[in-house]
Amino acid sequence: FFFDGLLWLYGMTEMARPNGVLSAKLTQELLQQPPAARLSIFRSLITLLQVQPDIALPQNEAAYLGKNHVFDMLHKYVDDLSQAMPQDIAQYSVVWFKGYFGCQDAKLAKEVHELQQHLKKFESSLALTSETVPPKAPPQGQPGAAASASEVEVIEDAGSAVPKESKSARRTKKRKNAKKEAEAEAEDQPEGAPTEVPAKETAPQESKGKEAPAAAQPNQISSSDVPSQPQKAAAAGKPKAGTEQKSGKAKEYTKEDRQLLDSVQLGKAHQALKLIAAGSDVNVRDSDGGSALIWAAYNGMEDVCLKLIDAKADVNVNNQQTALIRAAFNGMEQVCQKLIERKADLSAVDNYGKTALMVAAECNQKGTCELLMKAGATVNALCKSGDSALMCAAAQGHDAVCMSLLHGKADATVATKTTTALITAAENCNADVCMELISRKANVQVKATDGNTALMWACHRRQLDVVDALIGAGADVNVCDRHGKSPLLRETCRGHVQVCSKLLKAKADPNACDKNRRDVLMWSANRGGMETFIKELIDAGVNVNAKDNSGFTALKGAVVGGRQEYVNLLLDHGADPNLQDGEGKTVLASAVENQQLEIVEMLLNKGVDIDSQDKKGRNVLLTAAAMGCEDVCLKLMKSGVDMQVIDNDGNSLLHFATLHRLDGLCLRMLEMKLDVNAVDAYGNSPLLMASRQQMNDFSAKLIAAGADVNIRGKKDRTPLLMAAGDGLESVCLQLIDYKADVNCEDQNGTTPLIHAADMGLTEVCNALTARGANVDAKEKYGRTALTAAADAGHFDVAQKLVECKADVNLLNGRGHSALLCACLRGDEALATLLIESKADLDQKDDMGATPLVNAAIGGASSICLKLLAKGADPDARDDNGTMPILCAANFGLLEVLEALIAKKADLNVVDSDKRTPLILAAFNQDEEALRHLIEARADLNAMDNSGYSALAYAAKYESAGMCMKLINSGADVKEES
Repeated sequence: FFFDGLLWLYGMTEMARPNGVLSAKLTQELLQQPPAARLSIFRSLITLLQVQPDIALPQNEAAYLGKNHVFDMLHKYVDDLSQAMPQDIAQYSVVWFKGYFGCQDAKLAKEVHELQQHLKKFESSLALTSETVPPKAPPQGQPGAAASASEVEVIEDAGSAVPKESKSARRTKKRKNAKKEAEAEAEDQPEGAPTEVPAKETAPQESKGKEAPAAAQPNQISSSDVPSQPQKAAAAGKPKAGTEQKSGKAKEYTKEDRQLLDSVQLGKAHQALKLIAAGSDVNVRDSDGGSALIWAAYNGMEDVCLKLIDAKADVNVNNQQTALIRAAFNGMEQVCQKLIERKADLSAVDNYGKTALMVAAECNQKGTCELLMKAGATVNALCKSGDSALMCAAAQGHDAVCMSLLHGKADATVATKTTTALITAAENCNADVCMELISRKANVQVKATDGNTALMWACHRRQLDVVDALIGAGADVNVCDRHGKSPLLRETCRGHVQVCSKLLKAKADPNACDKNRRDVLMWSANRGGMETFIKELIDAGVNVNAKDNSGFTALKGAVVGGRQEYVNLLLDHGADPNLQDGEGKTVLASAVENQQLEIVEMLLNKGVDIDSQDKKGRNVLLTAAAMGCEDVCLKLMKSGVDMQVIDNDGNSLLHFATLHRLDGLCLRMLEMKLDVNAVDAYGNSPLLMASRQQMNDFSAKLIAAGADVNIRGKKDRTPLLMAAGDGLESVCLQLIDYKADVNCEDQNGTTPLIHAADMGLTEVCNALTARGANVDAKEKYGRTALTAAADAGHFDVAQKLVECKADVNLLNGRGHSALLCACLRGDEALATLLIESKADLDQKDDMGATPLVNAAIGGASSICLKLLAKGADPDARDDNGTMPILCAANFGLLEVLEALIAKKADLNVVDSDKRTPLILAAFNQDEEALRHLIEARADLNAMDNSGYSALAYAAKYESAGMCMKLINSGADVKEES
C-alpha cells in the first residue's frame, strides 16, 4: 500500500506535466480500480502524508488537468472515505484537502468554494452510513472516462476487502472482464449509432449576471447547470411540487433500483433504454433529488428523455432544475414539446429564478423559445436579478431570439437596476432589435449605471440608422456620461465624423467640453480628416478661441499636429494667434518647438506678435535657439525679431547658439555686435561655453570680438581653469596663447598648473611654466603641482616641474611629499628622480611612515635599496610599529634584508604580535631569510604573543632544514610553547 501511494502521488505529479504520458496511463488504470482498491491506495497516500507532510500535489496541477478532473477525483475519494475509512483518518484527509487548497491562487477561489461545500456535507455525515454511493462520471476526455460497464452495473461494497491476489492477476482479470462487457454492449448497439460519451459527474450552477453559457451542446454545460439539492418547501409541511415528502428518513434504493439513474448519469443511453424497456423505476432519485429525466435532459440524451416521458416519468421534479429547463438549455425541441404535452410547469424556475424560456433565450434557442411562448410561457417574467427573457437574449446578442420575443409581446420597456433591453441591444450592435424596441416605444432617455445611454452606444458602434431612429424618438443628444462627456464629444475623440455630423445637425452643443474644459473643436483640431466637421462646428457657432484648463486652444492643437489646412481655416474664422497658454507660449512658439517651418512662415505672414515672451522670459527666437533649431532661428531673424532678449536664467541668443554648436548662428551673432561677455545665472559666458565645447575657432573669434579670457564663472573658474580641469589640452594652449592668467585660482585655490599636472597635460604644463606659472603654488587642500603629478604617476610632468625647481619636499593635505607618493605607488622611476633631486629621505607622512617604510610595505625592493644606499634610516618605524626589516622578513625581500643587516638594522625588533624578523621568517618557511638572520646573530629564542619561537614554528610546519639550522645555531630545544 505504501508503494501504491507513492505510485499514485508520482503519477499525479507527472500528469501535471505536458509529457507525462506513461504516468498518466498508469494513473488512469489506478483510477479505474473498484472503490475498495482505490480506497486502499488513498489510505497509503494519507499515511505517506502523515509521515512526510511536506509532500503535496504540484501547485499547477489544476492548470494542466482542468478543475473538473481534479475535483472529480477528490469527490470519488471523499465518497469512499465517508463510507469505509476510520473517522480519524477521514477527518485528517479533510484537513489536508483544506490546507492544500487554502494556499492556492485567487483564481481558484470558485473551485475552492465548491470543494468546501462538498467537504461540509462530508463532515456533517462522518457518522458512516450503509448507503452505497455509485461512482460519479469522470469528465469527458479525462483519464478514467472510459469506465467499463461492469463498474456501472455492479457496484462493489465500499467496505469489502480487496481480494488477495497479485496485481498482475487483478489487471489481467480486469482487462478480460472489460473486453467481454464491451463486446456484449457493442452487440446490443444499433449499427451506425453514435458512441455515447460519459457525462460529467456534476454540472456547476449557471453563472450569474449577463454572462450566459455557451451555445447548448450535449455534455458541455457550464459550471452551475448541475441538478442540486431540492428546494425547501414553500410552507412548513408542504413539499415543493414534484418532490417527495421527506418524513423522517429519506427513501433508500437498492443497487437494482439505481441502475437506470446510474446509466443516465454516466451517459450510457443504450443501457438506459434497455432498462426503461425492462420496466425499471423511472422516478428513482439521487441523493440531491435529481431524477433520471433531469439527468437525461442535462446530458442531452434526447431518445432517453422521450422514453422516460412515455414511461410516465414525473415531468415536474424540481431540485432547482427541471427537465424542461435542461431540455430548453440544450435546444431539444421534441423533448420540450413532449414535456409541454405532459403539462410540465412552464413557470418553474432554477436556483437563479430563470424559467425555461429565459434559459432558451439566453442560449439562442429560437425554436424552443417560440414553442414555449406558443404553449403560454410568461414572456415578461423576471429572474432574481431582474432580467426578462428579452434581456437575457439581448445581453448575448441573439438578434433572432430578441425579434421572436418582441413579436411574442415581450415588454420593450423592461429594465433592470443596471440597464435596459434597448441599451443592451445598442451595446451589442443589434440594429434590428434596437429599431423594433424603438418602434415599440422603449424609453430612449434611460441611463445605465455606467452612465451610458442607448444613443451613446449606438454612436460608439457607428450604427447610423439606430442613431437616426433614437434622435427621431427624442433621445437627448446633450446628455453626459459619468466622465462628463456628451455623445458629440465622445465621438469626436474617436474620430467618427459621420456620427458627429448627425449629432451636430440634431442640435448637439458644439461647445460641449470634458472635465478639463477641452471642447469638441480642440479634439477635432488634433485629429486628421476632420476639416469638413470643423467647418460645420464653425457654422454652428463654436467658440474658436476657447481655452482648456492648461490654456490649450484649438489653433494650438492644429499647430502641434502640423495640420496646416486647419490652421488656415481657424485663422480665417477669427482664431487669435497671440493667445498664450498656461506657460505663456503662443502658437508661434509651439510651431517653433515642433519645427513646423511652413506653419511658422504662415503665422509670420499673418502678422503674429514675434516678440511675445513666455513665462521663462523667452521670445520665439530664444525658444528656437534653446531647441537648437538653426534654420528656424535664421528665418525668424529675417522677420525683425528682438535678438537682444535675455531669459530669466540670463541666457542670451549667443549662449544657446554656443551651447548647441550652431556655428552659422554664432557667426551671425558676432556680426550683430551682441554682448560677448554676458553671463548667465550659472556664471557661464559664451567663451566659457565655447571652451567647454572645444569650439576653438569660435573661441578665437569671441576673443577677437572682445571676450574676456579671464572672466569668472561658476566656482570662480576662468576658461583656462575649466579647460585644464577638464583635460582639454588644445583649449588650454589656445587660451595661454591669448594671454590668459596662468596663476589664477578658483574658489579652492587650485591653479591651472595643478589641474594640468593632475590630468597629465605635459604640453600644457610646459606652456604654463614657460609663461611663469608658480610651480610651488598650493591649493586649499595642500596639493602642489608636483605632489599632484606624483600622486597620479605622471613622470613627464614631475620631471618638468623638478627641472623648473619645484620644491620636492612640500607636503600635500595628507602629509605626503612627492617622494612618499612615489613610494606608495611603487613608482621606481619617479622615486629615483626625486631621490636624486635631494628629496628628504626620512620625511614622515600623517601615519609616521617614511619613504623606506612605505616602499617596504609595498614590496618595492629596488626603491628600498636606493633609499638605503642614499642613507635612509634603516630602523624607521611608523605609528603601527611597522619597520623595514619586519616587512623584508615577512615578504621575503632578501636583498632588502641583506642591505638592512649591512646597515646594522636592529634584528630583534618586534611587531604588534611580538614577532621578530626571525620568527616571521620561520612562520613563512623562508629558509634563506632565516639563514641571513641566524648568521647576523638574531635572537634565536625570542617568543611571540602565542608563546611560539622560531624553532617552534619550524617544527610546527615540519621544516627539518630550518629546525636543524636553528638547533645547530644554539636554539633552545627544551623551551615550552
